[in-house]
Amino acid sequence: MRRGFRFDPPTLPPSVVRDWILSRAFGPMTEENPMEGRGPGAFEKAAFEMACSLGVLPRLVSRLGLRLNDEVSPEEAELFWAEYRRNARSTLQLVGLASKVAEIADETETPLVFLKFAALELSGRLAPASRGAVDLDVLVAPERATFFHAQLIARGYRIADAHTYEHQLPALAHPSGALVEVHRMIPGVRVEGRASATASALSEHGLLERVAGLPERCMVPKRDVLIAHALVHGIAQHGHAPRAYPILRMIGDLIDLGVTAPEAGESVRVVAGWIERDLAREEIDAAVGLSRWLEAPDASGRRRESPVEAGRLLAHIVAGTFDERYAASLKIAGFGQAPSDRSPLTQRLSELWGALFLTRGQVEILYGPTRTRWGRALRRLQRPFDLARRFVRHRAGPARVD
Repeated sequence: MRRGFRFDPPTLPPSVVRDWILSRAFGPMTEENPMEGRGPGAFEKAAFEMACSLGVLPRLVSRLGLRLNDEVSPEEAELFWAEYRRNARSTLQLVGLASKVAEIADETETPLVFLKFAALELSGRLAPASRGAVDLDVLVAPERATFFHAQLIARGYRIADAHTYEHQLPALAHPSGALVEVHRMIPGVRVEGRASATASALSEHGLLERVAGLPERCMVPKRDVLIAHALVHGIAQHGHAPRAYPILRMIGDLIDLGVTAPEAGESVRVVAGWIERDLAREEIDAAVGLSRWLEAPDASGRRRESPVEAGRLLAHIVAGTFDERYAASLKIAGFGQAPSDRSPLTQRLSELWGALFLTRGQVEILYGPTRTRWGRALRRLQRPFDLARRFVRHRAGPARVD
């Protein structure tokens, strides 16, 4: 069982712009506008850029609707609406891709479980275009995953990143450019004890449900599994990289899954038992507490001071996104922290190998595109020195900036 809150963020400075974003993305629409009296345009472009970085812009626009035009300048409103429309197109593309993948699963007699965004969207838990997503995640039984992966490739999907993870096969790109990730298990969600859940385990425990309009063998996890997966994915898998995965997206998912409801206590208790190896109870309580705090003001209509652990999680999310030193320190601190069914030593060696020996796609993401094979080789050679330099910088002094 894991213990303690793993993050030690700097103190969160006050920000009217951030208060507006959080209240409009999560709070009741009756809540007082933090920018009241300042007039449209008081944000300039700060609100748009911050909402994008925190990953909540689609949710904010979906909830605020045309009221957005009254609270920001016309120029900034257009930025919000343009990004929202882009996300809506991406959402429709991924939903269409889900139907195509479901058809292939049906043709090949492969039971399929949609995860993350796809599970939330297909089960009707999301408001239209309210959540960002970049790929389609599906879970296939380990003994069928390689077969199904090959079937997708045979139908025109191409390998987008050659890196193979413990829990999933290399990502595939549909001819349209949309990505599909075939998972063999849900890392860190342990419904049977020590092993991470597979599609078969979820089926055997009655933790799957049908998706209306899709073939019978296409399912989604039940709510408690989706809550558990959201927590593990947001904190244990990507908590040390909030710039790569905006953790407020996890908070939105938890709210949409109903963790803030009074009757959700039993679900949270069950979920905590499944994920206790990878998440401390303090971290689960922080995520649930932050969800409740963001969603509801107190009886007077004004937001209370956040609970301690919820406040620390919010400070971690914000600092990890905008504080350069803190974000850099997280990359070192996160080594060996990802959920795994391997032994700690094997897991660390695997992560070290993955950090040192980069795929072509990873080289271009980290160091920029290069035209030649020699250029990529030189950048791969510099990787160990780059990591060593970061480690020394991290160890040389505290990363916290109060």
